[in-house]
Amino acid sequence: MSGPTTNRYGRLPEPNRVLDVETQQYLYDLLRGIEEVNSMMFSDETGFVFGAARKRPSIEVSTTYTIGVSDSVILADSSAATFAVTLPTALDAKNTFYDIKKIDTNVATVVSVEGSGSEFPIVLNGSGQPSVTVYSDGSNFWII
Repeated sequence: MSGPTTNRYGRLPEPNRVLDVETQQYLYDLLRGIEEVNSMMFSDETGFVFGAARKRPSIEVSTTYTIGVSDSVILADSSAATFAVTLPTALDAKNTFYDIKKIDTNVATVVSVEGSGSEFPIVLNGSGQPSVTVYSDGSNFWII
């Protein structure tokens, strides 16, 4: 007589002793689903957001830069010179947030956030508005 089998979810009774194979497979699949849901967080605004989305990659730039659709946080250092950061198209960036932050305090230089729409360009300077968050709904970017 062999002991209970184990898998990554712990010990399971032997097949055909307590649970049949279909029941074991069902429970295994159910536990996998619960594990996947546990790796997510829920947001009222956007619905389920995968856990990996909580880790927001950042990039530091100090010259003209076009934001990629996989970018998230842009840290702009304009201590040497004024430059522009350009958003991707709203369609390509649908359901995406971008945080753009001027990280230097040089009031003689600015970071211009370029995009389509009446709210652009947005000027980030060393004193007035040092950061902005924008969101794409697939048609437009919105300042959040």
